[in-house]
Amino acid sequence: MTDTDALRILVPVGDSVTLRETVSYVIERATTAAADRPVEVHFVVAARTQSVSPDAPEALAAARKLLERVEAWVREETADTDTPAA
Repeated sequence: MTDTDALRILVPVGDSVTLRETVSYVIERATTAAADRPVEVHFVVAARTQSVSPDAPEALAAARKLLERVEAWVREETADTDTPAA
């Protein structure tokens, strides 16, 4: 099996009251759908600013913090499985 056999999923996320549940759902569905092959799930936050904007450092820091929370939840979801979280 090669990396090209992996199930790849791109999940756009934003700060919301249902984000934790969304992460859980995506990981559950991805691992169920691809029980016999690797899974790559990529969570992304769409930038709402340009890097040259005066508010860019704060906006990008908030996006980074959100993705760090998502990463922690993915690690929790995959802790009892053989699926590595990266």
